[in-house]
Amino acid sequence: MRCEMPLRSSWRCDNLIPTLPRGNGSSSRSCGNEALTDLHERLSGKTFKLVVTQERHNRAFPRGSVGTRLLMKTLFITGTNTEVGKTHVAAMLARSLVERGTRVGIYKPVASGCRKKDGELIADDAVALWEAAGRPSTLEQVCPQRFTAPVSPPTSAALEGKSVDARLLRTGLDYWRENYEVTLVEGAGGLMSPLSEEDFNIDLARELGGPIIIVAANRLGVINATLQTIITAKTQAAECPIAGVVLNQVTPNENDASLATNAIELAGQLRSVGNVTLLASVGFGEERFAEPIDWGSLLVRNQ
Repeated sequence: MRCEMPLRSSWRCDNLIPTLPRGNGSSSRSCGNEALTDLHERLSGKTFKLVVTQERHNRAFPRGSVGTRLLMKTLFITGTNTEVGKTHVAAMLARSLVERGTRVGIYKPVASGCRKKDGELIADDAVALWEAAGRPSTLEQVCPQRFTAPVSPPTSAALEGKSVDARLLRTGLDYWRENYEVTLVEGAGGLMSPLSEEDFNIDLARELGGPIIIVAANRLGVINATLQTIITAKTQAAECPIAGVVLNQVTPNENDASLATNAIELAGQLRSVGNVTLLASVGFGEERFAEPIDWGSLLVRNQ
């Protein structure tokens, strides 16, 4: 008896179906206990076909949600507010992963404040992420929805007589999710910033179900802003693990005395709200993380 298809550890066998020879009045039928001995005698040396189905262990996405076809890992990158350096940190992360040989996808579901060039709207943040990841695919797939006015996406769209396509916010991720090992999804603003007339960033993050990285601006007030974001994530998207916080200095403001203490104080406060980790503290203008981060272990641990 030989197997027509090799089994893998990630598969389960649903049925063992003996394939009986055609033309002798027999047909393929399942083994029954009452005929086991007879089948053993009649099918000695025959081929058995194992009917298998692949088990995709996908805890992050319930059936019917945006992620039922998730094949790869997804990181949702948000900020404590606008202008905290989400794109800068996401680009650093993309470069770090690419340098480790990881195929990185980039997805910016929607962008406002875009500029016109040769009749096209250009989302500079999307371009920066795309270049950091090695220019995968096309900019159209990186950011399929772009609007001009530098306000929230639904308001920017309305000013153009349009609306943000809530369905495309989700389906636009499919290509990246299915073709890249890790996809970095950068939201627009903070978790409670609107993405469309129906959605906030937290809604998309919750549907994705993957880890969240929070980028916090290293300035006075960062403790409050970061803890509020964490509490929002834990109460509104409890199924999304928080992979950690990246503290980012967005201006060279040397007069801000809190710059000297924010990292130490924030690290201590993070432990009090669910043992969240301060992943890195990025200085103004830095393009590389000062200390290497094991992103692979972090992704596995938080999926």
